[in-house]
Amino acid sequence: TVKSERKFIKQQPDNTSKGNNSTLTHSIGKLPPPIPWWFQTFLRDLPNNGAFGWWHDLNTIDPPLQFCTIEKVATTEWHEVFCRLNPRENEVCQPVRRNATSNNDGNNDDNNLIECKLVCDRFQSKQKLPNAPRAVFLRDPLERLLSAFLNKCYDDETIREGHCEPNDVFHPRSHSAYNAMTHERKDGNSASGEEDEEDRDHEPLLLQDIRDNDQQFFAAYVDILPLKWNLHVIPQAVTCDLYRNFNDYDFVGNMDEDFMMDLHRMAEKFGGALPDVLDDVFGYRSNLELLSITSKERDGRQKEKNVSVSPTAHVNVGARRSWHATLAPSKVKQFYTAQTVRRALEYMSIDYVLLGLEVPGWARQMLREDAL
Repeated sequence: TVKSERKFIKQQPDNTSKGNNSTLTHSIGKLPPPIPWWFQTFLRDLPNNGAFGWWHDLNTIDPPLQFCTIEKVATTEWHEVFCRLNPRENEVCQPVRRNATSNNDGNNDDNNLIECKLVCDRFQSKQKLPNAPRAVFLRDPLERLLSAFLNKCYDDETIREGHCEPNDVFHPRSHSAYNAMTHERKDGNSASGEEDEEDRDHEPLLLQDIRDNDQQFFAAYVDILPLKWNLHVIPQAVTCDLYRNFNDYDFVGNMDEDFMMDLHRMAEKFGGALPDVLDDVFGYRSNLELLSITSKERDGRQKEKNVSVSPTAHVNVGARRSWHATLAPSKVKQFYTAQTVRRALEYMSIDYVLLGLEVPGWARQMLREDAL
């Protein structure tokens, strides 16, 4: 071991004969700490897991805006927003043949009309404005991690997409099963119940012992997710190079209890077609009205009975209008333990530090109680 240790020490010339009491400038005790294994795999997976995908950069000219969308921060809804803001790029028009009718001459005349509809394949405007203001929405990293787990691992249907990585552990047949299901749907046939049953029979043995315990299942996922970093769980600071240009953004919203209010602030700030489109997709106006009514009722009850009333209507429990909503904020105590909080904070520390996010109160409380 002594010989192996010496290999790491740069040998210095012996200048003692010249009266110079120099010593080795490096020693084993002063070597920099090793990079955590999970950060090494993080750097390894970044170039190939979609972290730098084109779909993160959205833009429009009405209003002039550049937007950074991040997985598990209402990405599907933001894509729809910018699809509607860029109708010319997404509008597909084709003739629609109506039933033949008789004209005044007794001849049949086909009424050929042009019908147009939005096909959201493009989320960017062809005309880019490089100096347009920038906007982004962030989400608490702990809640976002749980949301990814619920959507990609806990759901028996979406696990087939292959995003509950490493798939070799959580769902070895995910890719083949998902592709087969996709082909069947394209052919107009539904997936059979027999294949679903076969899928469950091939579930890894290690999950059969922990799948029924939510906290153990989530803890197992958090422990080994860095073996293969999936796009939906990488820190938000990586997307759109936020870790380098975050201070250049003109608007930063949060997908938290003030989500609807932040959507309102965004609509007021940028104007144009944005307010109506945001309302069509998120329904923020009706939610703000509900919050306003609830606040008045709460204030009235507090004055009448001199008690504190919890603002339950002002708590974000997920995008209820979305088919893929996981309602993660309402489930944190069901899945998290103090141990998984610590591990997840280690992975997501870059977000809390570089993006100025605060560790949520429920997580701090969980850590305090565990320390008692």
